[in-house]
Amino acid sequence: MEQMYDVEFYVLGLLRFDKENVGKSVILSKGQLNQIQKYLGEKIGRTSEERDLWQVWSLPGESECIKKIKGILSKHKVSSNDIQCELGYYHHRVIFKLHLRLPKDRSLAVLREIRDNLHCPVRELLNEALLNKKIESDGEKPECLISYIYTYPLTIVYNGAKLVKETRGDRTFCPCTTTFFFEIPEVKYHILLRSHFVRISIPGTIVYADKKLDNSIFWELINGIYYAALYSKKLQDIENLKSAQKDETLNELNERILRELSSYLIEGIVALEKQEIGNRLAWIALIVSVMSILLSTIPNIIPFIFKIIELIIN
Repeated sequence: MEQMYDVEFYVLGLLRFDKENVGKSVILSKGQLNQIQKYLGEKIGRTSEERDLWQVWSLPGESECIKKIKGILSKHKVSSNDIQCELGYYHHRVIFKLHLRLPKDRSLAVLREIRDNLHCPVRELLNEALLNKKIESDGEKPECLISYIYTYPLTIVYNGAKLVKETRGDRTFCPCTTTFFFEIPEVKYHILLRSHFVRISIPGTIVYADKKLDNSIFWELINGIYYAALYSKKLQDIENLKSAQKDETLNELNERILRELSSYLIEGIVALEKQEIGNRLAWIALIVSVMSILLSTIPNIIPFIFKIIELIIN
């Protein structure tokens, strides 16, 4: 049987509103959130499921977006029979999620090519559903217009750390030196240390996970990309007076944003995990010290216990 990698492909989306171009913050009312939810539902052709604060749709197999995704996967000889696609919306954020299985004989370059190709139909779906859509005032909040949608892909390859280690024949000319690349140590809830590898580039971020990925690391990755990449790019465009329109070049991150994203993730996730490792080692040292004290006092305690027993008996 052919060995497979479990892969999760995400497109993280951030809405930009016309009011933000003049320095105003946009906080949507419940009624306005429902309007955006309606636009997405009409495009997808299904009703959403509420998950905490998110509205989530399962994309039907007959939808145009899924047909394009299946065509892309077929081109790369990847099975699309059991793919699962979901789209979630909350306030300014939209997240697309695709689960697929990738044969282990595929190279890192093929994985990046698949990611780049999959990003396009997802952007098309979001633009067709929401771009230039007017959000009416419901009396509580003023009307506004969705003037642009920023998107950035995140790919997680489970058990993919081996894929990186196997390419390290030449430590100079290897994927690890092609762009921002770093290692995340993970120790929470595990006795043995795990190491995940993160590759950050302008087209997207790929995480080569060592088996599973801890929830806290996953959340840090998602929010780190939003904070240091998507929100930063939106604010940078607003400050530079770049008009929001259907211009795909506006969605491209620049090297400054890429550097900020890399620094944020390294200083945030890696520093927290190293602190956790330090705390774990401190606990181990404390336990060893206590056990040493107990073991050293046992020979002195035993005769004392026997004397007490003898006094009680007599």
